[in-house]
Amino acid sequence: MRYVICALLLLFSGCAFNEHDPVHGAAAGGLALGAVGAGTGALIGAAISNGDIAASALLGAAVAVPIGIAAGAYYVSSQNERELELLNMEIGTNRDAIIANEKEILELRQSITDESFEIHPNEELGEHLFTSPSIGNYYR
Repeated sequence: MRYVICALLLLFSGCAFNEHDPVHGAAAGGLALGAVGAGTGALIGAAISNGDIAASALLGAAVAVPIGIAAGAYYVSSQNERELELLNMEIGTNRDAIIANEKEILELRQSITDESFEIHPNEELGEHLFTSPSIGNYYR
């Protein structure tokens, strides 16, 4: 019993478990399903007349641990893939917004450059128009 408590403390402590690492997911799945298998095996062993409870618990754990390891590793890796897909969609959305903003900035720069060469700028575009020679120089 002492070893089970130590294993649970190591597994569920903050620095021992990483939810994004498939190895830790496999360890958690193996431990959880191993415990369920051992409990189920012990119940079956107790229900059988002249059944060995300890052997049934070990057999249940031996069958359930590999299944738990595979299930835990698969769950964590599929969760990581879903998170990666969501992040890639967000990156694509942000990239499209950045490209649209850059296009608008370039159009505004071009319109300012074009207006700076006019003799009379369009007064409706703003209250105060700066009409010095540096109006279209966006490198200053």
